[in-house]
Amino acid sequence: MNSRVFFPKITFLGLWFSVIFMGCSPAAIGSTPVHSTVTSPSTTPTTLGTLMPVLEITPPVISTPREFKKGDCSATGIGGHIFFFHGNSTGRRHHASYYDLYVMDGNGCFPRLVMSEVSGSPAWSTDGKRLAVGCENNSFLCILDTKATLDTCTGSKREIGQCHPVVLQKFKLPLAIGGDERMYNISWMSGDSQIAVEGGTEITHRYFVYLISVNEEAWKIFIQGLAPFNMAWSPTDEQLAFSGLSFINLQNPSVSVQGLYPEWSPDGKRIAFVKSSNDESREPYGIAVLNIAGGNWEWLYEPIFRDKRYYPPRNLVIRDDYHHRLLAWSPDMRYIAFVSEIALGAESHIFRLDTMTGVIVNLTADVKPSEGAPAFYAPAWGP
Repeated sequence: MNSRVFFPKITFLGLWFSVIFMGCSPAAIGSTPVHSTVTSPSTTPTTLGTLMPVLEITPPVISTPREFKKGDCSATGIGGHIFFFHGNSTGRRHHASYYDLYVMDGNGCFPRLVMSEVSGSPAWSTDGKRLAVGCENNSFLCILDTKATLDTCTGSKREIGQCHPVVLQKFKLPLAIGGDERMYNISWMSGDSQIAVEGGTEITHRYFVYLISVNEEAWKIFIQGLAPFNMAWSPTDEQLAFSGLSFINLQNPSVSVQGLYPEWSPDGKRIAFVKSSNDESREPYGIAVLNIAGGNWEWLYEPIFRDKRYYPPRNLVIRDDYHHRLLAWSPDMRYIAFVSEIALGAESHIFRLDTMTGVIVNLTADVKPSEGAPAFYAPAWGP
């Protein structure tokens, strides 16, 4: 793994953004950030600072319970709603739209179909009032009214119910990430005035992040490169995190940890991320968290040794899947929803990790869509 760290500052629309990178990708190192021309006189191209060595700090080993329970509909104190995707390739869909949008409660109950032929990864606005998602066969970015949509939902605890999406706005997607190209990730900027949308193509290896104002209809290229960014904006300020290089704490550059798929906590003080075990005898990936102010990190779910007592082995297999978001914090920041396969199977489920106890619950264990195998992706947890 490359241990070099960049210290970049990016300007866009006259605002300074601190940039935090995670992971390590040779393709990403060769990426060329490109900005569109804007009218603000303070806008300047992306610049990369001096390369500096960093120190990898290993936290103590933390044991994680191995009993993966099913969601309990009688459980209390677990609030909010989780929007998520189910894989569905029926009909005449673009590759980016092989998914349907569902929603369930934070305890894994009341699954309901919201919208078909969706793309990207659903993303709540920071105020919890709107949800952004690719829609109409990857042709538009749709903004849903979350409360009005949830008020339409009907269904029982385990059977698939139905919602009627209340769409507030639609924005035609740029050609580079719309239609039969792919849209991967969506992220609201702090203040909810702008949305960042990422996509590209695996054929030419060109990937883009576009920005759009919710009060306008003109897309602007923010950055482009040779590998997926998996970007995530801080919900509280102008900080950006994305996969591609070593994670650093900008306030304490002597601390570094390599990671992927960053997800900010709702208060903007921590970042959960997927971390490789770098050990063939263990599960491939686990979940870690970094404290922004202190610079320390620790495992939330540490990869365990591969289970050789059973076949197939009873292990979690968190995939390096850059098409979708892999993690989502609960509004109260106690839980993290994440996507994983079990036992190297074809099915993927959405799990809930209790960050205080380490207990893991399979939220989609009993969700049985009418079309396709249980394949669930891209959790987005909000009020």
